[in-house]
Amino acid sequence: MADATVTGPVVGGSHGWAFAASVQDLAEVGYVEDEWFVEGGATTYDFAAGADATADGYWDTTAVGSIPYRTRFLALRPADPARGNGTLIVNWNNVSAGVDLVGMESDEFFDGGYAMLAVTTQAVGVHGYTSAPQGLRAWDEERYGSLSIPTDDASYGIFADVARLARSGALHEAGALTGFDTERLVAMGGSQSAARLHTFVNGVAAHEPLFGGFVLTVHFGRGTPVSMGGAGPVSSILELNQAPHTFRAHHTRLRTDLGVVWVVNSETEARDYGSARQPDDDRFRLWEIAGASHASGSSDHIERMFARDIGGERPSAAIPGGPPPNDLDRAPVMNAFYRHLRPWLFDGTAPPSLPRIELDASGAIRRDEHGIALGGIRLPDVEVPLATLTAETGVEGLGGLGGARHDFDEATIRKLYSSRDDYVARYDAAIDAGVRAGFVLETDARQLLAAARARDLPLD
Repeated sequence: MADATVTGPVVGGSHGWAFAASVQDLAEVGYVEDEWFVEGGATTYDFAAGADATADGYWDTTAVGSIPYRTRFLALRPADPARGNGTLIVNWNNVSAGVDLVGMESDEFFDGGYAMLAVTTQAVGVHGYTSAPQGLRAWDEERYGSLSIPTDDASYGIFADVARLARSGALHEAGALTGFDTERLVAMGGSQSAARLHTFVNGVAAHEPLFGGFVLTVHFGRGTPVSMGGAGPVSSILELNQAPHTFRAHHTRLRTDLGVVWVVNSETEARDYGSARQPDDDRFRLWEIAGASHASGSSDHIERMFARDIGGERPSAAIPGGPPPNDLDRAPVMNAFYRHLRPWLFDGTAPPSLPRIELDASGAIRRDEHGIALGGIRLPDVEVPLATLTAETGVEGLGGLGGARHDFDEATIRKLYSSRDDYVARYDAAIDAGVRAGFVLETDARQLLAAARARDLPLD
């Protein structure tokens, strides 16, 4: 394992800014962001002889080699060191769309004083898919032409290298984390990145004891191959996590002896994740948001990034000729997540254990008469509905990840609510229930109630 080195901040290039940099007005929220290059020899891993992905999450793996790489990360931190809360998120950037996406910001991230390193860990982020080479190098050859990740076998070692640089103080000395007093590191990844983080937790983290916590969002409960057998860039997302050898991509639990583990899911993942569920305890939490879909919005920053960096709209989650996609905003839950995360890491105050989405004996989601999922975290728009918000579309694969919204007709709304005041009062009660349960913050409660009062309803 060659020691990794960091250089930067990176400037210049044909565009003059970093791809996927924050679209937030950082000065307004008191933050700064820089881009840095990191290079070294990424340790690679594989299962020990005769071993595989066991259901309990305790995987027997071994280091098998090292792969040279050069990649980048974005460093986001409070401008005033006094605002820092000591918690550094190391984010596994998502590459499903063929470009390098970050996507883990929220109001409470900034208000709470977190810092983040958003790491380009995978070959697609740098080189793109072979069928659509729109990675960093293609986007700005002048800025990123020196970057190289030959294979995703290097991804786990790259992620660990950046975390190790943070733990050692090297990033502070270089200037990437100037003034931020890093006390705890948290690994974070969503969707495809959550699958890779699943494997990092179960198969790599024991070799790299760097993190105090692991957060996986919109996660289906499956890991990715520990080794791709040296395979290079792939042609599409369908090949992204396929191994040319013996890995069985079944559902497994996540080990919790290396740090606290938190999974935050929508109902899209509930059925697949069902067989991987494990009990909440002082080291594990599973939050499942009823009514939400895998791609339902929690902010518009990815759409704004696409418009700025790629010059077009993000690929639509809508089904051609079908209902509108699910628009349930997950932001209140993610804000509550960030509020609870730091106390869990620092003093062991675990987040609230909340009801899970109800599954029947076959593993299907149980639903009410309107088709709304039962159980789970129930945001006010689900508990006091004007539409069926669902993850179910009847479309398999990536095309169904946007879910659907089926608006109630006027007769249904009038049957449910006797008046506007009745609707608002019940909505307000649902907000209060969310605050008491711990998945809605007071600041979001006020905004939710204001939005409910402003709605155009067919009620007196």
